[in-house]
Amino acid sequence: MDLILSYYRNPIFGILVLISLVLIIALAQIIFASLKENQTNKNIKKYLANFNAIEPKYLSSLSFDERLNLANGFFKASMFLECKYVLINLLNEFANDKDLLYLLSVCDLRLGLLNDAKQNLLKILKSRARDELALLCLGYIHFKLNEINECKEVYKCLCVLGDYEKDLEFINNYKSFNTKSFKEIKIDNETINPNNISQFYLCKNCSSQSIFYTPFCSQCFKCDTMQANLRIRI
Repeated sequence: MDLILSYYRNPIFGILVLISLVLIIALAQIIFASLKENQTNKNIKKYLANFNAIEPKYLSSLSFDERLNLANGFFKASMFLECKYVLINLLNEFANDKDLLYLLSVCDLRLGLLNDAKQNLLKILKSRARDELALLCLGYIHFKLNEINECKEVYKCLCVLGDYEKDLEFINNYKSFNTKSFKEIKIDNETINPNNISQFYLCKNCSSQSIFYTPFCSQCFKCDTMQANLRIRI
């Protein structure tokens, strides 16, 4: 009994308890925030499902702010085709709005329409040559299209605007990426069946995940940030 009481009186025990409480509270907040965000996205998708067949007549009855909010709602819900439709409607009236053009470019990028995204980004850069977001997105598209020289030129411009020397160095030295083969994985000296092993990639910069490897992160457009991880099905 005295031994147990001595543990409780030890100040190190109190510190460990305090640290444990902090970690438990932080973990609970992260889980709660994640659940709340998922529920919010579900609610947005449920609401926006009513607008899957948007008519031009309906859009023309809305104000600029209402249409912009609708486009942002579609974008947040990952409904990029619907978002693009609303943005095109807006650009018919506000053709020179660079923010709309950028959002449209990102929608095209998410839809895999790389050349369309590139053309919109070039429109932005004609009048806003130092637009950092547009340059980052354009550099990523050049890389995806295997236009490495053009990608280098974009990152040379970015080096003038910020700390992108490491990104440029990576692109200059880039040849190809060979995915690692995990033929044998052991956990507690037990060999795992290779069929139960898959890879996913986590961005070291913005923590976004991808099951397709590219040295660029498609969320923050940083180079050489996608770190390979293993997902094992037991």
